[in-house]
Amino acid sequence: MPVSEGAHPGYPAAPGAEPDPLPLRGVLEHLAVPVVLADGRAVRLMNHAARRVLPGLAIGDDPAEAGLPWSGSSAGNGAFRLERGGLRLSGTSRPVGSGWRVWELGQTGDQPPAPAGEQHRLRFAVETSRRLRGVVDEEHVARSLVGLATEHVADHAVVLLPSSRGRMRWWCGAARTMTTGFIRVRTIAALTRLLTGAESINEVPMSLRASLPWPELGENDVDSTLLAGIGAEDPGWLLVARRHRHTDHELVMLRDLQAQARAALVAARRVREQEVALLALENELLPVPPPEVPGVCWGVDYRPARGPLRVGGDFFDVHPRPEGAVLFLGDVSGNGAEAAALTGCIRSTLAALLLVEHRPARLLRLLNEVLLTRAGSRFATLVVGLVRLDGTAGLTLTLGSGGHPPPLVLRRDGTVEDVPLPGSLVGILPEAHLGEVDVVLAPGELCLLYSDGVTEARSGPGGRELFGLDRLRDAVAAGVNRGAAELVAGVRAAVDGWLGGRDHDDIAMLAVQASPSGTRSKPATG
Repeated sequence: MPVSEGAHPGYPAAPGAEPDPLPLRGVLEHLAVPVVLADGRAVRLMNHAARRVLPGLAIGDDPAEAGLPWSGSSAGNGAFRLERGGLRLSGTSRPVGSGWRVWELGQTGDQPPAPAGEQHRLRFAVETSRRLRGVVDEEHVARSLVGLATEHVADHAVVLLPSSRGRMRWWCGAARTMTTGFIRVRTIAALTRLLTGAESINEVPMSLRASLPWPELGENDVDSTLLAGIGAEDPGWLLVARRHRHTDHELVMLRDLQAQARAALVAARRVREQEVALLALENELLPVPPPEVPGVCWGVDYRPARGPLRVGGDFFDVHPRPEGAVLFLGDVSGNGAEAAALTGCIRSTLAALLLVEHRPARLLRLLNEVLLTRAGSRFATLVVGLVRLDGTAGLTLTLGSGGHPPPLVLRRDGTVEDVPLPGSLVGILPEAHLGEVDVVLAPGELCLLYSDGVTEARSGPGGRELFGLDRLRDAVAAGVNRGAAELVAGVRAAVDGWLGGRDHDDIAMLAVQASPSGTRSKPATG
């Protein structure tokens, strides 16, 4: 057969065309020497031996990405050395005409003669552990598995994991590509029946491969497709396809990957279950906006200390009554999960006690008795208030305190008054000292309840100076003639400006205002 000048049998006459796969691909795949063939700046063929020592290099990639030099003249050869995946390699690069170049690689003599064997398996196990360690969701586990499989034991890989409504989610990858989607379980029923056990690995027959929705697995050059079970408590599968028969060494590595995949998926499921439970707990413990109460305007702010939870040791609640409402704002010692759990106990206890009692001092006394029966050393401070319409479009507040910072009252002329409330910490002493004080609010006047996270916000040199009660009074006074929500927003801005981005303790504020018009007002938050 005539051959054009500069061309060779089995090679296309022009760069960019595909090589003749029949004589060339088969010869390359059976060579023990790693060989890479490229035209222009793109890899066109590489045999199995090359894929083993150059993981990550794929058809279409620039050879330089794997450290293969495009060196030497059009008629010369170039020797080179490189290191990939812990292997020290040497090789030669030479042109073969029409812009094509071939690289032949071998290992240097200062290491084991081949990547296969126990050392290679151990390196793979360590790499698998590193890639899967700390992965806490199934999406990342699946993507990592596809990447590991295609780098070491497969040319194509598919991961299948349960989704919802009778579907499986799949991730399919080859070299550096990745696609994902959903498939009905019944579509792959014949495939999943191949497994004889959760830890088995079975060959997928050609007749079944051709019917799968991933064309990569049914290509003519795919010689071996294996199905491995990776599910533990839930079903899960890993499909790996090779252009050659899987070697015994690859099967051992596949079993290693299978075992680590099962463990990673179990861990990811545990994390998901914990996240769902935590979200439900947080939603239950988060304060809800105050309800509408005739003649009352509300303003609130709630921010837990920085941490994994959206809830902390501060809390507030408003419970409507026919003649007004009962409100409370409190602070449990400490923050985090244990403090949040006690806030939930206090809120639910007070909600139950409101069925039989509404007087603030009496509610605090009953709550104190309940908390004394609990194990542990945590305690709480809080203010309980009974809100009543007084017939003059204003409000009367009966306030009781259990060792909490004094509420502040903003009068219509801008005066800020402290409300002196004696009271003992709740949950410490069997005979707690608890009292009550009445506060009358004219239309437009306001009472602010707050936690010590406001006054103890730190700034200044070394973060040692407190925001303090004086700055809080000034911020409240600046809100004269404003609504409750606007005033709380102003106090929050003042505290944030003071913090300057520093961390803070749990913060809670609840403002109750006699509506300026004495009419029904919708709740608002700061």
